[in-house]
Amino acid sequence: MARKRKTRHQAQKLWLALFLAAIVVVQLGYFIGAAEASQRPPPAATQPENPQVKASVTTQPVPGLEPEPDLLPSTQKPRGGALLVEAVPSITPPSQDPSPEALDRPRQPPAPASRPTPTNPQASAMTDGQPRGEASTPAAGVVRRVVPLGEEKLVALTFDDGPWPDTLAVLEVLRQYGAKATFFWVGLHLQKRPEIAQQVVAEGHAVGNHTWSHRNTPMTPDEAAEEIERTAALIEQATGQTTFLFRPPGGRLHNGLADYALQRGYTVVQWSVLSEDTKTQDATYIADNVLRNIQPGSIVLLHDGGGDRAQTVAALHSILPALRAQGFRFVTVPELLESARATLRKPAN
Repeated sequence: MARKRKTRHQAQKLWLALFLAAIVVVQLGYFIGAAEASQRPPPAATQPENPQVKASVTTQPVPGLEPEPDLLPSTQKPRGGALLVEAVPSITPPSQDPSPEALDRPRQPPAPASRPTPTNPQASAMTDGQPRGEASTPAAGVVRRVVPLGEEKLVALTFDDGPWPDTLAVLEVLRQYGAKATFFWVGLHLQKRPEIAQQVVAEGHAVGNHTWSHRNTPMTPDEAAEEIERTAALIEQATGQTTFLFRPPGGRLHNGLADYALQRGYTVVQWSVLSEDTKTQDATYIADNVLRNIQPGSIVLLHDGGGDRAQTVAALHSILPALRAQGFRFVTVPELLESARATLRKPAN
């Protein structure tokens, strides 16, 4: 009996010793962790990417745009202060495009150079914004809306994703109201319908580059060059026109296309009024979107290609007479840019 009590007593002592040892290990780990944490440097305060960059922006939200603090660096603005442009927010793309990915803003482009063409495969340096052998063009930059400098109420209607069969109906409405517009072409569509492109140019409208395949995912500089230069060469081959206007698919500025276009001296044309004609077949809704948000100097995004655009055509029959009654004049994007420069050149009275 005495031996059993002695054995039980020894077991109790062993369990007590193990329990005390566990407590010591836990406390020791806690003190070691606290000591290491005290030696770590405090996290650095997050600083803005470039606190020196400032831009004048419109504070009113623009329907259809998804703003972000992505101010347009001054080095990307047209040289010489010729144009007043609003900073470019992240653009909500048409419905067929995926949501914009969270990528770093584009790198600062070097001094613009002229684009290689089928007759001039070597890029040459630009002087005062004018490449050799080509007409004067806007300096490289990103434009969303040209802030009006005079009293004239100008608006630029732009049409994406053509040439398309519905382009002919769009031209008919524009002709009816004496309006000029700007068409941003997809190379694959232009390849199929060069005769429609020729009619657009013959009727006095401006044209722009909208890439070869409407791809808007991240791409290498070589891929961006293929998308833009292949379309540029086809535009010149089909119409005899050389354009320095570029619109990235979905309005994306962060996938390599805008970088390449800026480096080649293009003006990257965004928009300030989104019709949402890719999201609805309601012509009244499309027209209301435009009429409700228009301002002097606005650039309006519409579509003449990429799908059935019958409702866009129907909406134009409401948009054009309503804006004309308000005193607006419909101009091409180059005319809109030039109007700002002409205003600046007017001598003081």
